[in-house]
Amino acid sequence: MSSPFLYIKSLREKLPSLYQSFSIEQLNSIPSGFKNNLAWQLGHIVNTPLILCYHRTAVAPQIEIPFLDAYKNGSKPEAFIDQATIQYFLEQLVPSLEVIEQDYKQGLFHQVAAATTHTFGVPMQCIEDYFDCINMHEALHYGQLSQMKKLI
Repeated sequence: MSSPFLYIKSLREKLPSLYQSFSIEQLNSIPSGFKNNLAWQLGHIVNTPLILCYHRTAVAPQIEIPFLDAYKNGSKPEAFIDQATIQYFLEQLVPSLEVIEQDYKQGLFHQVAAATTHTFGVPMQCIEDYFDCINMHEALHYGQLSQMKKLI
């Protein structure tokens, strides 16, 4: 993977081992002080780059963005997240990035809509700005996962 994706991929490769150490009930429990759980975090981590790179740029994705509303910014778990859904997101951690990288290499993101990030309040003018946001977002959620892990 090219440099915009190295840190994201590195973090994502570590996630499956974190999720394997918890029961489905633990993955669905919301630790004190949080609005979501480990299961929701996984779906949010997979979906956010897809939403930013495709919905915000109007480039048609080559893959489906599953459960879009359930894991978008500002959402929270509304129901128990089953093992099949968790497994799906675990399996999509790296392949979903590879699709974005392929589209980037093909130049599909040559024209993107300017936007300001919800989380950081930083303007994004080009796809590389979006990648910077994604890297920060992934690190933010990895930190939240680490804190949640200690509380479960």
